[in-house]
Amino acid sequence: MKINYTERNENTIKELFPSTDDNLDFDFDSIDDRALLYLKASDSFKHFDEGLIQLFELKKYNVNLNSRNEMADFLISKLDGINSDIENKTVYSWFLGEHRPKIEAGGRRKMYEICFALELALKDTIWFFKHVYCDRAFNYHTIDEAVFYYAFSNGLSYEKSLKIIDTVTKSDTIHTKDSKECSIFKENNSRDKNRTLSNSNLSVSHYTFFIKKELDKMKSTDELTDFLIENKDNFKAWNQSAVKTIREILSEITVPADKKSKIDMLKRRLNKRSQDNNTLDTTNRISSNNSATDKNSLLNTGKIKNQSIIYPSDYDDCGLIIQEIIFDSLINSDPQTEFIKDLLQNRNYTKNASVLRYILTTSKGAGKSDKIPYILRNSFPSKKTMSDILSDEKIAVSKSYDSIRKMIILLEFYRFFASVKLSFNYDDNLQNSYINADFSQYAQSFIDETNYILYDCGYEDLYAGNPYDWIFLCSAHAKKPLEFFKFCFSELLPDEKAQK
Repeated sequence: MKINYTERNENTIKELFPSTDDNLDFDFDSIDDRALLYLKASDSFKHFDEGLIQLFELKKYNVNLNSRNEMADFLISKLDGINSDIENKTVYSWFLGEHRPKIEAGGRRKMYEICFALELALKDTIWFFKHVYCDRAFNYHTIDEAVFYYAFSNGLSYEKSLKIIDTVTKSDTIHTKDSKECSIFKENNSRDKNRTLSNSNLSVSHYTFFIKKELDKMKSTDELTDFLIENKDNFKAWNQSAVKTIREILSEITVPADKKSKIDMLKRRLNKRSQDNNTLDTTNRISSNNSATDKNSLLNTGKIKNQSIIYPSDYDDCGLIIQEIIFDSLINSDPQTEFIKDLLQNRNYTKNASVLRYILTTSKGAGKSDKIPYILRNSFPSKKTMSDILSDEKIAVSKSYDSIRKMIILLEFYRFFASVKLSFNYDDNLQNSYINADFSQYAQSFIDETNYILYDCGYEDLYAGNPYDWIFLCSAHAKKPLEFFKFCFSELLPDEKAQK
């Protein structure tokens, strides 16, 4: 158990995409297959049982590390000590590598019980969640996890934590100034006395940091309890900033509702071009072997009349997907009309399902195939998960941290690299300049920007030890990130027809 999976995963990306200055003869055509093989290999990413054993090694528990049964018995005895309801067979299955806990509310509670049972410190708990469970340690927007954070920070037992949670849950929220004032607000006057989590006092995007700051200042469980009761209603909206971020990104990607008529007009225009036998489309005169340069040249010399090439800038108010489709039509050898028609036909890019199908090649999710790691498949972006995330009613009670985080990463990846792609000048040399372009120079900018967004929403940053994150980190270092990404997922994910 000396393997540093995170370091190895990071190094693998470097090996897949070496500096072209040092590897001028490197076969980049083999990268796609090598990445897929690595992703599918059973030993590429840390399994849950390996993580548990690594934790036992780090903490030097008095148990035989060569016996999985003894380690399971040790953990079971510790869980019994805190009255955990985790079944013995579940613990044995973890150590035998038969399955790993789901990244969901119920699974997270089990992870906290492990950490309490093993008497882990705060830093060890954070390490365990990130490196073993592959999720963030604390969501300060929920009462339960705010209490757990305080407990690990101050050495409170699991039993005491549950009592605090129960007290807060069963209490009535304080709504009036006549109510007993929280002790943390007695320190200062006016502004401090109204230091609650309401929208009028604090922006949603900074709830996380405000709560953590307050929790760190508290000196007693009474302060904690009063604070949580006073702000009880506001803790129900923990994921608003993340949802707001998703909606903002989608607004840049999708066709705005008020521009649907413009796209419908484009479709009619394209259909007319295809059906018009008298006036040929700019691209219909050009053989499939000719480039975008040829298209422009024919137009400029007047050999083709009464038609014009469609450019992304003509539709810069219709979302990134439409612009990228048009961009690709300029660098593709197929006739522009037919290329665009094919990608617009029976697609409504105002709808989330079409957006996901375009970016991922599927809107159904990852299915249940075991050819890709569970961490990647779990809560994989789909039409249903996006619908649930964007539903005000469902998101108000949802605790699907994993699905929200994965959606943010996916959408930001597309937004970032589609924007980079569209920054090219649409000149006569577009096709050649794009073919020779290397977008890997933007990898670190993408990572920094995505990590900032995740941090601002209260989520863990990109982590190479997580197979879902790994494929985005890997794709970002490819010469053509969007193309590489789409190829990988088209090979990994089941066909939509097979899932019906």
